[in-house]
Amino acid sequence: AKLHSIKLDGFGFFNTEVLRKKNKIIGLDKTNKQYFDKKLQDHLKYLQDTTFLTGKEVKEIEGLIDKFKKHLDIKQGYMVHKDVAYWNMVGTPKKVNAIVDWDDVISGDPIDDLAVERCFYGEDVFNPMLEGYKEITSLPDDFYPRLWLYLIRNMLWKAVFRIFMKYMDMDVKVSLLNRSKDKSLKEFTYNQLYLGINNLKKL
Repeated sequence: AKLHSIKLDGFGFFNTEVLRKKNKIIGLDKTNKQYFDKKLQDHLKYLQDTTFLTGKEVKEIEGLIDKFKKHLDIKQGYMVHKDVAYWNMVGTPKKVNAIVDWDDVISGDPIDDLAVERCFYGEDVFNPMLEGYKEITSLPDDFYPRLWLYLIRNMLWKAVFRIFMKYMDMDVKVSLLNRSKDKSLKEFTYNQLYLGINNLKKL
């Protein structure tokens, strides 16, 4: 929550040319929606072409995003890490001393970072984290539409990456923290994607 208090100009990945020449952080995109949509259609086509998703599922996802896209219209970007899994935090059981691995950092919506945590963890881990978060800052009224939208978008990206890198072809069970050991990475990825889809459909 303290990290998410850092305001930035623009949205999305940092403009490295401006950063290098002017020592100023600014996102490449003018709006949060532009960043959200970046490569979205390419990702959906890839996931359909590789049979991870059916054509019907792709249409459903497109329809949900279109229905709730107004919630992506935020006016201010903030520092968003984009990979805040607990293996990227250094500290003690009571204190975070550092956050590492900033390769994916963007200017964006803080709720996106919370959705990244939901990509990996269940309610038993996510809910206590959220309670601690709320001790520092309040959540927006449309927190859940944004949370599920970002969970869907992040899981689409992760699905593309995991298929492209052939991680899902490996004959191993998922063993990272809080993942069921009887699920393959493909099953886990699909289930987390549909966690976002099914919750968004309920709103």
